[in-house]
Amino acid sequence: MACVWTGERLRARSIEIDHCLPWSAWACNDLWNLLPSSRAANQRKSGLIVGAAALEQARPRILAWWEEAYRGADPALRARFTEEARTTLPLPQDREPALDELFAALDFRRLRLRQETQLPEWAGLAG
Repeated sequence: MACVWTGERLRARSIEIDHCLPWSAWACNDLWNLLPSSRAANQRKSGLIVGAAALEQARPRILAWWEEAYRGADPALRARFTEEARTTLPLPQDREPALDELFAALDFRRLRLRQETQLPEWAGLAG
């Protein structure tokens, strides 16, 4: 398993769970919003809104995490992941959305949260 923000391989003792959209700005524990992270990335990001460039850079790792952890999981977990995403993100209600659609909806919600809260953005560990 890799940190979605850095790509570094995570060891069992070093995994932290990051709220992609920070809990302090939006209390959402939905599965799609919980991502494996390194301690350094999670602490530096903290309550900031992930910036568009950092989110786009993490896109392949986020999609891979969603696929591995939820789409490839048992049917009940897959259904929970999909239902939570459809409930909180602007997604089609009549079918299971593609992961690319879910990512686009996450980015839309990220932008709206940024506008609503005016919190600063996190540019990633390099920023």
